[in-house]
Amino acid sequence: IEPLSLSIATFYNSYSDLRSIDAYPSPPPAYYFANHHAADTYGVELSGDLQLMTWWRLRGGYTYLDENFWSTNPAVQPFSTSWEVNDPYNQFMIQSMMDLPKHWQLDSVLRYVGGIPSLSVPGYLSLDLRLAWHYKNVELSLVGENLLDNWHPEFGSTQIPRSFYGSVTFRW
Repeated sequence: IEPLSLSIATFYNSYSDLRSIDAYPSPPPAYYFANHHAADTYGVELSGDLQLMTWWRLRGGYTYLDENFWSTNPAVQPFSTSWEVNDPYNQFMIQSMMDLPKHWQLDSVLRYVGGIPSLSVPGYLSLDLRLAWHYKNVELSLVGENLLDNWHPEFGSTQIPRSFYGSVTFRW
């Protein structure tokens, strides 16, 4: 295993004939599905993997995404454009994976997701932890998700709560 690996990827995409929800201008408004959107997206992804010890590995990444949507038919009123542009510009993640003595593992993920101004969703920081014990083909684990907040908004009025769960896994 190499002690350090890094990667960078850039991208640009051009889309046409994307789904749209359009409205006839006369009252009462009537909405219909069409393909009157186009978009350009571009960004960069950075990632790295670092083997600190034989039992401890760190992994991290950053993504920047920019989107530009527009209507291709000026005769209709675009109804859904603001819903299409609902991805954050910035996301960051760092993950720690530890193989501890006596068949134990401790994993953590810290991530930042930027806000979505068009939906009034603020950015948030989230921490997930997993403690697992495995022996032969059995694994018992306890997981805590979203440990830094009681909840965080993720999309419009959708709120993701803090949660805890356990699992038992058998492999054969």
